[in-house]
Amino acid sequence: MDKTHPLTYQIAMEETVMQLTLLQHISTALPGRFMPLLVGVIACLLTYVLTFGVIALCRKVGWVEKPVEGKIHTRSLPRIGGVAIFISFLIVSLVLYAPFLTTQQTQVEVIFGNTYPKELVIYTLFMLASLLIVAVHVYDDIKGLLPLPKLIAQTVAVLILLGPGIHLFHGVLFFGVN
Repeated sequence: MDKTHPLTYQIAMEETVMQLTLLQHISTALPGRFMPLLVGVIACLLTYVLTFGVIALCRKVGWVEKPVEGKIHTRSLPRIGGVAIFISFLIVSLVLYAPFLTTQQTQVEVIFGNTYPKELVIYTLFMLASLLIVAVHVYDDIKGLLPLPKLIAQTVAVLILLGPGIHLFHGVLFFGVN
């Protein structure tokens, strides 16, 4: 990441250079305790907007659940509504969290002796596990899956998070009580 100005971060994506100056101004102007609130509001608004796109896609492709006797719904509903939530989560985390991952953080050995910043490893593993869960449940919404394959996918997602032995969840028992 090239830091050309104290308040400008540039991320090179092929030939496009995206400047996050406005975000930096907002994040420095707000006290630290308000930043999670801002992130939450942005994620909520983005999810709201993306939901309309997902609904339109579902209706166009035919991925809707028709009302059936015994169901509570009286009209057809789109099947993959969770995709809008995941896309919003992915965009907000990439824009608001990923640019601040630096190499000055604690390094951790992951694979074949290579070391990477611990926060970057955790972020990448979390995204991979989340993507697996979303992909399996989208497939379940469209084609249908038995419970066992879904359970296996959830177990694999947990193994992705815990596999490298980074100890993401140590020290917490139940409901946040240590």
